[in-house]
Amino acid sequence: MLPQQPALVTRQWNAKKNGAMRLHNPRDIQPQHIFRRIDDLRVRNLGELYDFLEPGQLLHADGIPEGMREEWNGAPPGCWSLEPETGQYGGDALREESAETGV
Repeated sequence: MLPQQPALVTRQWNAKKNGAMRLHNPRDIQPQHIFRRIDDLRVRNLGELYDFLEPGQLLHADGIPEGMREEWNGAPPGCWSLEPETGQYGGDALREESAETGV
């Protein structure tokens, strides 16, 4: 995470990064623009490493990617909730820590 910076410095930094990527707006960044080293010799872009979903893709059985179909079909519907997470590492505890540290 970058340290807190004045807005002007942040805009200049973003402009330089976007210019180097030949993009005009940060919203134009796609998975193929971000690379990850996978071992000492190989680097792959995120588009090669991950399956990205389209909006609404999981609403229909034929839209579930092959790599996650077995897990998706095995997840019982009752295990999902719209309630915030609770516990030591999520939900309220995480929000309180974030409020205290400003991160």
